[in-house]
Amino acid sequence: MSFTPNIFFRQIFSAGCPVKSEAGFSPTTIERERDFSVDVKAVLLYWVFFALNMNETVEIVTKLLYEATRRRLIVSLRLDNEPDARIVHPYGVCQTNRDKIMVICWQEAGYAGTSRLPGYRNLSLARCSTVELLDRYFLVRSDFNPADSSYQEWVFHVS
Repeated sequence: MSFTPNIFFRQIFSAGCPVKSEAGFSPTTIERERDFSVDVKAVLLYWVFFALNMNETVEIVTKLLYEATRRRLIVSLRLDNEPDARIVHPYGVCQTNRDKIMVICWQEAGYAGTSRLPGYRNLSLARCSTVELLDRYFLVRSDFNPADSSYQEWVFHVS
C-alpha cells in the first residue's frame, strides 16, 4: 500500500495548522519517512477532512476505505441519492486534476446508473454515505495505473 506525502499535503502542512506543531511534523521530516506509522497516516487523513471541511460521515467513510484498501477488501458503497449500493474494489482516494477528491475503484456489481459493469469508477468522496467492508478480497488489476495523468495527488492507494 502506498501512502506518500505529496504537494496536496505539503500545502496543508504549510498552512500552519495546530496539529502540525503538537505532533511535531513538518513537510521536511515527513518526506524523509519511508515507512509511515499509523499515527502519521491518521494525522494526514485528519488534514484531508480539515482542508475539505468534511463532516463526520466522510471521515468515517474515508477511514473505512483506507482499511479496505490496505487489506484489499471488497466493499459495499452507497452514494447520496442513489437507490442501491455499489460493490467495489477500492483502489484508493486521490485529488484529480479537476481538484475533486475521488474514490478510485473497480466496480463489479450494484447500482451503476447508465454505465456498464464491470469497470473503473471515480466516485465523489463527498457523496459517499455508507461503506461496508465485505468478507471478500480483491486482486489489483494489472491495468491499474496510479501514475495516470488524471490522478493529480493520491491520499492513499494500493500498490
